[in-house]
Amino acid sequence: MRAKHSRHDSICGSCRKHCKCLDSLHEHLLGPLAKKDCSDKFAELGCRLCLSFFANPEDLKSHSAACQIWAADKLVNLENQYVQFSVRRSSAIAIDCEMVGGGRDGFVDLCARVCIVDENENVLLNTHVRPPVPVTNYRSHITGIAAEDLVDAIPLEKVRKEIMSLLVGSGFTHSKSYTKLLVGHDLKHDLSCLNLTYPSRLIRDTALYPPLLRTNGSRNKLRYLVETYLGYQIQTGKNHDPCEDAVAAMRLYKRMQSLNHKSKSHSLSICSDEEHIQGLTLDIQPVKDSRPQFYCWCQDASITSGM
Repeated sequence: MRAKHSRHDSICGSCRKHCKCLDSLHEHLLGPLAKKDCSDKFAELGCRLCLSFFANPEDLKSHSAACQIWAADKLVNLENQYVQFSVRRSSAIAIDCEMVGGGRDGFVDLCARVCIVDENENVLLNTHVRPPVPVTNYRSHITGIAAEDLVDAIPLEKVRKEIMSLLVGSGFTHSKSYTKLLVGHDLKHDLSCLNLTYPSRLIRDTALYPPLLRTNGSRNKLRYLVETYLGYQIQTGKNHDPCEDAVAAMRLYKRMQSLNHKSKSHSLSICSDEEHIQGLTLDIQPVKDSRPQFYCWCQDASITSGM
């Protein structure tokens, strides 16, 4: 029986082993039980961020300078926290929310700050939000938000309309008007606290993307993904910054989207989704079995591949 391999798998550049996710490949190359031959070769010719192999140390050095991503400076403050802006042409935007607590026990998530950035890390929206119900727990040790920050904040419904105008334009009441990819980490909670729904086909969630999951299938934290695959740290301060997290999610998305999945393996079980194998007589079932079990972001051709 043929293995269900695909060019979209994470593949060791030395032995061509197919791994179910990047964490699995990371363990194969750098873990305590790493395969010695692959580990030794990787130590000399491998990039610790994208896990690619290179022909010589000079190529690796040149690549590493571009592969390393540096932490963004503070993008914008909140002195002028709400500014009318024109909707920009962009095929993807990233969002992150900071939530305070509502309800008797403070366990109900309420959006108190939201940040949206485009593909070029331009801040489209960065504002405090006034929840529609009373706040009973400001979670200040995480959010950095105090009661006075929300006194003159923009009401949730008004912020929600601005977010929808960014996502889908003026005709946002019709599903056919959806025009942009929505990027983020664990977006279910962000969309819920904003009382928004969005087509799943247009969502790019770094918490759920199969190559970014742990080997056991559980989710990785955004902080771990950024440090491991982008090479810098986030959430190092006392409070979380939604702009920092939105930028981090966008950078992860762009890195995953720009991966080159053209396999050089001679195994016929490694096929792309739409490749047509000509001049060969094959049982169609192995070709079907070789399809990936997920939609690979490298197929988002409308997104530029540059970081």
